[in-house]
Amino acid sequence: MPSPKSGPVMSAVETIAEIPSRTWTRHNLPAARVSVEAVLGLLATFFIGFTAPLVLLVAIILNRFSFFLGFVLAGLAVAASIFVARLASQSLEGQATAFRLGDPRPRLRDVHDDAPRLEIPLALAMVARLPRFPRLIRPLLGGWWLLHFAGAAALGHLAAVQTLHEVNNATLIFSITIAGVVHFAFLFAANLYLLLAVAVLFPWPKLWLTVWQQRFLIDLVIAVLMLTRI
Repeated sequence: MPSPKSGPVMSAVETIAEIPSRTWTRHNLPAARVSVEAVLGLLATFFIGFTAPLVLLVAIILNRFSFFLGFVLAGLAVAASIFVARLASQSLEGQATAFRLGDPRPRLRDVHDDAPRLEIPLALAMVARLPRFPRLIRPLLGGWWLLHFAGAAALGHLAAVQTLHEVNNATLIFSITIAGVVHFAFLFAANLYLLLAVAVLFPWPKLWLTVWQQRFLIDLVIAVLMLTRI
C-alpha cells in the first residue's frame, strides 16, 4: 500500500528528473533520507561494484582472461562504480535543502524556509539524478546493473545452499529459515542496482516509485523461487 507521502515523493522525483544535471548547483534539490537501509545498501553496492574489476584483474594475473580485453572491461567496471559513488555523493549534498510538504507539485524552496520538509529515499534521489543517456548506452548500462543484482542473488543462493548442505530432520525448520533470511538479505542489499537498472531502461518515475515500494515483495518472491530450486 502506498505511503501517505507517496504523492509528494512522486512529484519530487519527477521534478528532479526534469532538471538538467548541469544546472543542479543552481537549484535547492530535495533532501535525501539517510537510513540504516540506505547506508547498508551503499556498502553492499560498492562491495559488489568493485568486486567485478578485482575478479577481472585476478583472472588476468592468472592468465585466465585476455590481457587487453580484461583491462578494458575492468576500467569500464571501475568507471561505472565511481559513477554510482558520485551519484550517491551528489544526492547526499541535497540534504541542506528540500521540497515543502503539502504542495500538489512541490517547488524548489529557499534553504531557510521553516516549513516541514520532504525527505525522499536515497535510492530514489539517486535514480532521479541519472543523466539522460543516449538510447544505445541505456541497454548496456541497464544490463550491467542487472548483472550486479543477479550477482547478489547468486551469492545469496550460494550462501543458502551452504546453509542447507548438512540439513537433517532435527534442524530442518531452523536451517530453511536461516537460508531464506540469508538469501533475502543479499537481494535486499542489492536493491539499488535493480532500481538503477529499471531507471536507466525505463525513464518513468512512477515505475521507479512502484519498484521501490514493492522491493520487499520482489526480493521475497525471487528468494522463494530460487530456494525452491535447491
